[in-house]
Amino acid sequence: MKLIATLLFTVTISVIGAVLEATNSSNEPVTNTPIATSFVKEKADPPGTIDGSKEPHKIPDHVPYLVLFRLIAYRPNEVEKDKMLDYLDQHVDLKKSKCKTCPKTEEDNDVDALLAAADEFKQRISVLDNQANAIKDQHWPDPSPEVMAQLTTLQQQKEALVMEIANSLQYRLSTKGKEKVSKHVKENMKRKMKLTLGPKTAPSGNDWEQHPKGHTSGHH
Repeated sequence: MKLIATLLFTVTISVIGAVLEATNSSNEPVTNTPIATSFVKEKADPPGTIDGSKEPHKIPDHVPYLVLFRLIAYRPNEVEKDKMLDYLDQHVDLKKSKCKTCPKTEEDNDVDALLAAADEFKQRISVLDNQANAIKDQHWPDPSPEVMAQLTTLQQQKEALVMEIANSLQYRLSTKGKEKVSKHVKENMKRKMKLTLGPKTAPSGNDWEQHPKGHTSGHH
């Protein structure tokens, strides 16, 4: 199954600790949440769904890292920043000291480095997001194959960027910091995700219309 080559796919997040609380409690529009998400109760999964609780190794690394970076990067005010720091403390086991006069600890440096990585991600991904949105605004709901190919290329660029930033954590964080982030992504986030292949046709096609309601599909 070549997920990267798939035009459209859906990520369904059942629970990701404080992610639900952080995104829903903010004033940010739902369309700007970390990725295309849906919270579905008691519905059968469409064929081809990858259930992270059963097969976490089949969830591509770029999916949880995309969620993590978008979450960490969204801190427009001190309230949201505190929520994000609480999330890192409670779910990633990275705690930033609140003492402004004390010498920085290794954990302080790790948190700062993770924030810097997320900020770099936000700045660079916004360029691709804007390009994709402009294309959709111009060509939806009946994009041509050429337009879909453009969006596919942008999607691949986004996924490559996510992994570039994720791999940079290897030299940004301490050994313990790297282990904690990696453990959180692989053992916590992936196990609470579902990856569902989206419609194979353009938005105006039959497959799109028949796609189960409650799942949001599209390039993220």
